[in-house]
Amino acid sequence: MNMLKFSLLLLLLWQSQVLAKTSVWQVKKGDDLVLLGGTVHLLPAAEFPLPAEFETAFAQSSVLYLEAPVPDATDNKAMQAMMQQLQYPAGSGLKQKLSAAVYQQLVDYLKKFGTDAATLDKFKPGFVAVQLSLLEMSATGISGEGVDAYFANKAKQQNKSVQYLETLDFQIQLIATMGEGYENDFIRQNLENTAELGPLMHQSIKAWRLGDLQQIDELLLKDARAEDPKLFQQMFTQRNQHWLQQIQQMFGNQHKELVLVGAGHLPGNDGLLQLLQQAGYEVTQL
Repeated sequence: MNMLKFSLLLLLLWQSQVLAKTSVWQVKKGDDLVLLGGTVHLLPAAEFPLPAEFETAFAQSSVLYLEAPVPDATDNKAMQAMMQQLQYPAGSGLKQKLSAAVYQQLVDYLKKFGTDAATLDKFKPGFVAVQLSLLEMSATGISGEGVDAYFANKAKQQNKSVQYLETLDFQIQLIATMGEGYENDFIRQNLENTAELGPLMHQSIKAWRLGDLQQIDELLLKDARAEDPKLFQQMFTQRNQHWLQQIQQMFGNQHKELVLVGAGHLPGNDGLLQLLQQAGYEVTQL
């Protein structure tokens, strides 16, 4: 979600949200239930401890579901294979896909961080957009272990079963195809929006802690739906529909599942909470 333009419309209305709870929901059908939590993938250390409802949901669960496995940074073979999928074939590069003006924008932006644009030239636009986001967020204090990684480590320590909604290869291919066919506009848009990213993520973290889906939708999703509908379909709509089917299959067994997905997958008519309600489940915010 960080690669898209975000809305600033409701930032001044932050204090009006006083009744929000937290970003964990109970999804129930009959006597069976699944716990569903919205997460932040990068979270400053100052944001810990997490809201108590997350810890309670984890303690009550017997199986933890995350979006996808993440290879260990020390696994050189896995990291190399991942990087290869995110690179252009020999003889091609990002510079060839961009206008001279947009490439110069990229050069100037990366200079602020002491990075040479040539080091990213072999990578596809989705990977470059992720790097731009990470640079900007790190500069504004948005870094550190996210909610997903925190509970993945905790599950490992407690020998709790961990399952995944997607494969790592699927997520890599998702990034590898971002901006495909409109690379120039994609990179230009990301460069134009980077200055907004840090403040927006700080506001989004506040909204996440309070389970304020309306604010999250306004900050992270509203403009994205309109400005890049193709990417929004790939990143959110299609994945939410697939995850809905997987969550439905979690009912009718002896397990209590905790499903953790990025908070941007929960709000809106195409969000997981609305999809679950439409499918006949009782959804209650904790």
